[in-house]
Amino acid sequence: MNSKYDQAERENIKKCIYLSDDVDKYGIPNWEIFDLTRYNENIHINKASHALPIMASRGCLYKCDFCSTHLTWGTTVRYRSPHLVFNEIKKEIEKYNISDYHFYDDNLLFSDTWMDEFLWLIEKERLKFNWICLSRPEIICKNRHLLERMKKCGCKGFELGFETQNEDLYNNMNKKIKKQLLLKLIIC
Repeated sequence: MNSKYDQAERENIKKCIYLSDDVDKYGIPNWEIFDLTRYNENIHINKASHALPIMASRGCLYKCDFCSTHLTWGTTVRYRSPHLVFNEIKKEIEKYNISDYHFYDDNLLFSDTWMDEFLWLIEKERLKFNWICLSRPEIICKNRHLLERMKKCGCKGFELGFETQNEDLYNNMNKKIKKQLLLKLIIC
């Protein structure tokens, strides 16, 4: 079952779920069916604000032993278009007076071209909101050229997994982070 025909056949089987490369087709969440006040509790940007979770991508290139992301979403990263994510945020700000977002992507900075376009849209429209995202030390250091723009566009910080300073433990977890990289991140 490797041909496009076979894949089309599989995708038509009722009650089966398949990963799609086109994550834009899933649209944006309908927050009207939720009590949005309950979403402020877990997003710690500004406790007095209205906040929402958001995802711009699915998947992770890494296979850390303690994480199930590569089993759930696969080992490729599939991005929603920057325009769709931007329009979702803009709509929610206008409709629900949202001021803060927590990006729950496993690593929002995998694609610096995606981030560059997303930041360009924020700058162009002068949209004001605060946000935080998850990342990895080597990805942040690789994308240092974007950090100042991200800050100007409302990024308040990154959530990182500093599980240990012991490289052997990182290797055992299949995370493969060097201690010197952690020190470099602190400097960057």
